[in-house]
Amino acid sequence: MRSKAHGRGAPRERPGAWHTVCILVRLAEEIVSREPRSLNRKAEQAMEITAADLMTSEVITLTPEMTLKEMDAVLVKSGVSGVPVTE
Repeated sequence: MRSKAHGRGAPRERPGAWHTVCILVRLAEEIVSREPRSLNRKAEQAMEITAADLMTSEVITLTPEMTLKEMDAVLVKSGVSGVPVTE
């Protein structure tokens, strides 16, 4: 006769918490490695404010390379005020 430990109902070794954490870390790294590119494109598109939107004669462009102070200065200079640019 077979012992119960080696029979059909023997429990399989399940992945532990450490294994699960390693998988989640790998998935997070994969997501983070992909996201910045698409987020930068979306941010650049969103930051371009056209003259029609502002009812002015100029186009205002804010780029990701600009500091928050630079963005605020561009907006104030163009007459757009009220809400400061924040992170």
